[in-house]
Amino acid sequence: MELENSIFVTGFNWSVQVIVITLLTIAVLIGIIISFYSRGTTNISLLKYVLTFVILLIIIIPAAYTPIRLSINDEKIVLKRIIGNIEINLKDVHSVTIFSNKEISNSIRTFGSGGLFGYLGQFNNNLIGNYTMYATETQNLIYIKTSKKKYVFSCSKPHEFIELVNKKRE
Repeated sequence: MELENSIFVTGFNWSVQVIVITLLTIAVLIGIIISFYSRGTTNISLLKYVLTFVILLIIIIPAAYTPIRLSINDEKIVLKRIIGNIEINLKDVHSVTIFSNKEISNSIRTFGSGGLFGYLGQFNNNLIGNYTMYATETQNLIYIKTSKKKYVFSCSKPHEFIELVNKKRE
């Protein structure tokens, strides 16, 4: 646990599965781009550039939403991402609990990434319904239920995180 100016901050551990999915996907996509330009043809095709742009977006967009750290201050929980943060007011939090990978195992990704830079975006399962997940591993999960949304985050110190959130909510 790390304290910065009375703020609890914890990072994200990346699972081997997420690392492998991310590295293999990037390698394959970069390989496709390289093959576009290494065929020895002098033909400049607009399609080649469009496909290169699309492939780069497939890499850049999930990377931009990768969670970096999770913090708590006196008013809110903040999930820091490369682009934009998710802020959850503590007064809106109904419960914060440990979540097991069994509880998300039958989830269906409705929008987002299913392993490239983590499990990011919107998911659904029979247990909790629709929820937003930002996890770089399927261990050390926390479930945050608010008055409006449900979140599943991974973090390196889930027990300490939950304990502090519950103290601040009292």
